[in-house]
Amino acid sequence: MLVLTEVDECNAALLELAHQVEISSLSDTDDISKACNSHYFRVREELMGAYPWNFAERRRDIALNADNRYSVLSVNGGWIESGSGTGEYYLPRTADKAILAKPDTVYEAGTEIDEGTLGSLSASEWGWGDNDSLGYRTLYVRLSDDVDPDSRFDADDDTLLVTEYDEPASRWTFALPFPGDMLVPLGLEAMTTASEQPWDNERHHMLTDSASVELVYTSLVTDPSDWDKYFRRAFELMMAYRLALPVTKSRNMRDDMLVLHEEAIADAVINNAINENFIIRKTLSQDGP
Repeated sequence: MLVLTEVDECNAALLELAHQVEISSLSDTDDISKACNSHYFRVREELMGAYPWNFAERRRDIALNADNRYSVLSVNGGWIESGSGTGEYYLPRTADKAILAKPDTVYEAGTEIDEGTLGSLSASEWGWGDNDSLGYRTLYVRLSDDVDPDSRFDADDDTLLVTEYDEPASRWTFALPFPGDMLVPLGLEAMTTASEQPWDNERHHMLTDSASVELVYTSLVTDPSDWDKYFRRAFELMMAYRLALPVTKSRNMRDDMLVLHEEAIADAVINNAINENFIIRKTLSQDGP
């Protein structure tokens, strides 16, 4: 399997524009690097969220505990110490328990803790935002003993660090958080019966009448090495389209890149459908007599 980086993808786009000088980092201060950095992450999310790509489809169990609260501790850990503040930790977007929506309340060991200011959280306070140049907002906490939240995980007690969302004002019973790496929700199933569940989407919450569901969704796949090759080609050409004017100053070049991208994205969609049908046929044959 190819091992690719964000820089590799940007250089592939520049090569489409016949730009021979490669960049070495998205954080460099030259004009080409800044243009790549400006477009890369937006193009990635736009294209990845535009279609239910097989390579980006994920399933995740989302379950409230007996108190209808959502634990943000996992056996796989994931909390990272913040670069600012004392004893502050944040939950990265890729962590098992990462959440897209700001909670209404946070509890430590059953006691509600106050919302504070990032960078100067007191013991037993939480915050929501981006204090580490992450490019997204997430949950920060400073526990009563300043320890890494992962050290508090207990498989037999899911109340040690939990979030809570107010009951929906609409007809739904529960508001459950979408996972942090979700781009587009695709469907909801009951964890016990695998039957489709009615639901709605509101401000990074899923509204449902079930406290335990399996969410099917398109995730944000950040490693280009994990992308489908047809998607990767379409991505590189869309990047070339976005970079054409700042790099070449040519509208004709920009228009040519758009035509090539449209052809590539059509190929990617067709290939995705072919693979989808193969997966369905394989599943049916395995489930057969």
